[in-house]
Amino acid sequence: MLYENLEIKSEELPNLLSLEFESHPRRYLRFRLWSWTIFFLILLVPVIVLTIAAVPVVNYIAAGLWIMVVGFALIAEFQSFPRRGYLLRERDISYRKGWIYRESISIPYNRIQHSEVSQGPMERAMKLSTLKVFTAGGSGSDLSIHGLEPDQAERLKTWITEKTSQHV
Repeated sequence: MLYENLEIKSEELPNLLSLEFESHPRRYLRFRLWSWTIFFLILLVPVIVLTIAAVPVVNYIAAGLWIMVVGFALIAEFQSFPRRGYLLRERDISYRKGWIYRESISIPYNRIQHSEVSQGPMERAMKLSTLKVFTAGGSGSDLSIHGLEPDQAERLKTWITEKTSQHV
């Protein structure tokens, strides 16, 4: 048989983003909001120190900037949360996220080296897990899906392991 390399028209390509992605549990939004709260409370300490040591105009500027950053982070979180999700297909796993900077990543099962499920202390307290997918040659995970139900993360890991073992 002769080697063929047929042309594919761009309008014939599948539209990944039009497919139905699995969304995160609502509890993951609460987790993210708690994480931001802790971060901004830590960030508030230098703002308070600056306002005590500074002239009144600096107080208003520092407080105003802090409120703007907190407000933007909240808006960004609520806008990006509905966009987060994963999609399992016959030959790959995809994940999308982002509001301002949108990102979609797809990894074919035949490129996956291994996967793992992890939980940090806050995730454990809120009964959430992270699925990490690794491909060959990387030092870190190539795809991380945070905010999954623990049993869902384990099922996904099992699915991926089965699909990758079929391609060996």
